[in-house]
Amino acid sequence: RAKLASVRAKEAKKQLEKQIKAEEAKAKAEEKKASDAKKAAEKEKKRLVAEAKKQKEIEKKTAEQKKKSDAKARKEDEKKKKEERKQADVTAKKIKEQKGKVDKAMGEVTGLKKKQEGVTKELAKVNGELAKFSAKFDKLDTELTAAQGANDMKKQDKLLKDIEKVEKEVSKMEATQAKFKKSVSEIQKQIEGKMKGVAGEEA
Repeated sequence: RAKLASVRAKEAKKQLEKQIKAEEAKAKAEEKKASDAKKAAEKEKKRLVAEAKKQKEIEKKTAEQKKKSDAKARKEDEKKKKEERKQADVTAKKIKEQKGKVDKAMGEVTGLKKKQEGVTKELAKVNGELAKFSAKFDKLDTELTAAQGANDMKKQDKLLKDIEKVEKEVSKMEATQAKFKKSVSEIQKQIEGKMKGVAGEEA
């Protein structure tokens, strides 16, 4: 028993020593961490102080440059205003003449835009009809495939005739669509031409 107690005591001592070493290592690590943080803080403080000093110098230099620049700008502005007053009288006369031309052109543009809107609405209707015919064609095509699969010759003939009718209608609609598109494009060219003339007058 005495031997067993001695062994246990030694083990406990080893365990305690191990724990103490671990605690010491941890304490050293924390100390190093704190030291590193302090060094980093001091370094950052120095950087901020240097940066503030540099910024102050820049601000001083900028203020001096601004003072010179403002004086120059004031002189140039006075010269510019004098020239502008001289040009204003000439421009006023020119604007009055241009206004008459612009008003006339803008009136024509408004008329063309209304015409274009009307054509665009008709084009939208045609597009809607084409979409319906497209759906109808798809349905007939599906039915034809089914009839071919069932070898129903009578139904195939009927469906082929129906498809031919749809194709003719689509062809007519596409011709109308192309006509409307061309019309919209031509009106747009006229509008752009008028607006270009207006821009030329306003320039």
